[in-house]
Amino acid sequence: LSATDISDEIMWCDVARGDDSTPVVWLVDEVHLLPTSGQDALLPVVEDYEFEAPWGAEPCPWLTIVAATTERGKVIEPLRDRFRIDPPFDEYTSGEMARIVDGMARKVGVVLPEGASAGLARAAAGVPRQAARLVVAARDLADAGRAVTVESVLGVCRVTPDGYTRRHLDVLRVIREVGGKAGLRLIADQAGMSTAEVELTERTLIRFGAIRRTPQGRVLTGGGNQVLRQHPDL
Repeated sequence: LSATDISDEIMWCDVARGDDSTPVVWLVDEVHLLPTSGQDALLPVVEDYEFEAPWGAEPCPWLTIVAATTERGKVIEPLRDRFRIDPPFDEYTSGEMARIVDGMARKVGVVLPEGASAGLARAAAGVPRQAARLVVAARDLADAGRAVTVESVLGVCRVTPDGYTRRHLDVLRVIREVGGKAGLRLIADQAGMSTAEVELTERTLIRFGAIRRTPQGRVLTGGGNQVLRQHPDL
């Protein structure tokens, strides 16, 4: 969204809400993806409850902005500082991930065997997107008349029981092959991924302790080398 898009969205909200007493909560998901101009446009909205309309500043005391991000460092500092409530980001617990897996399974109409939710939750590595991929694979196996087990699902998806995917291993292999340290662009080029995909993939690797991110590049750890030895064929 550009600054103009944000202004248009707020004006549309103002028209749609009708009654002057009706509040509006606007969720800006993945706020770090907004260009700098778009983030700048949110500053007066968050701080002064006004936005820049084509004819000048307009008040919007009825509007509450909720912004969500997994890339805090890509949100401009003035915008981060203006949010009065800044809750910490907590990873999903194993129990929460198991409930997410169960909910996804019900939604796609697959019955998981007892204990499978916990196994798939662990393999999802705290990432609902990865959990969705595993659940869809379970459904496809069931539709094909094949046994649905944690092992069969992980085999189809090429995911390890502790949540490493082929892309995770590709990143680790590239870093190892260039001497244990590599920059973002080099990893992306060698692994056949975009830099955005590498940044998304490395979050799990950093959380698992497989790599460290330093000013000189991404560094493979002893734990990362051990993962490569454990899964040479993934």
